[in-house]
Amino acid sequence: MNKNPLKKQQTKEKIFQAFFREYKQKPLRKITVSAITDNACINRCTFYEYFSDVYDLLDQAQETLIHEILACLYQIKEQDNPYKLELFSAFGQNILYKYGEQMAVLLSHGDTGFQKKLLNSMQPFLLEMLGIDDNDTKTNLIISYALFGITGYITTLYSFDPSIINQEAGQTLQKLMIASLSQLSDACLPL
Repeated sequence: MNKNPLKKQQTKEKIFQAFFREYKQKPLRKITVSAITDNACINRCTFYEYFSDVYDLLDQAQETLIHEILACLYQIKEQDNPYKLELFSAFGQNILYKYGEQMAVLLSHGDTGFQKKLLNSMQPFLLEMLGIDDNDTKTNLIISYALFGITGYITTLYSFDPSIINQEAGQTLQKLMIASLSQLSDACLPL
């Protein structure tokens, strides 16, 4: 029996959420398919329709999260607005609320692979959006610094107390992003 695409996406999302609840509490090597399926209220066969094992689930969760973040960035790019950095700052706050906890969980487990994939996917977008030459070493260092700062801020924020995620935390993230990117002399920034 073929499930409709919406139902399949909902099931996959349910599995991702169950995985993140488990991963938030324990290291990957201690997460079992049984724990995920129990948490998601699905059977093991359903799990294996989508994933070969917990490591495949982790890879797909990372790729899905990066894809969703990039989709938000490309929405900014498509807008005909001369103040794209202001939109990007708002994006930072939106990401904090929408994906912050998942990012923090993935980053806090020492998964440098996820951080590297995330940064490598966002850097070209930033360079293009700001109209900056990507061959400049200083520019690449500043962009890397800004992106590492963003991921570090989100990870640290969630490790202390997720209940403090509020408008002030979002505004602080925006200020950090603008302060970091203001070091780019070639960029058109709203300072």
